[in-house]
Amino acid sequence: MNNKFIHFAVILDNEVVSMLAFREGDELNQAVFNSNPTFVEITNMEEKPGFGFKWDGKEFTAPEEN
Repeated sequence: MNNKFIHFAVILDNEVVSMLAFREGDELNQAVFNSNPTFVEITNMEEKPGFGFKWDGKEFTAPEEN
């Protein structure tokens, strides 16, 4: 088992406000956190968005089915 971790500092208004760590080899999370993600609280949403949904800054839209 790999016990090495990749660490991220969460910055808000140029100040470290939190820390996150992922196991080395977790390439998905490493790519996500290296890409300057946007966080949107969805706690009180009746219908939660799923993977592939788009965010326009105000609301989520489901991906179009092929």
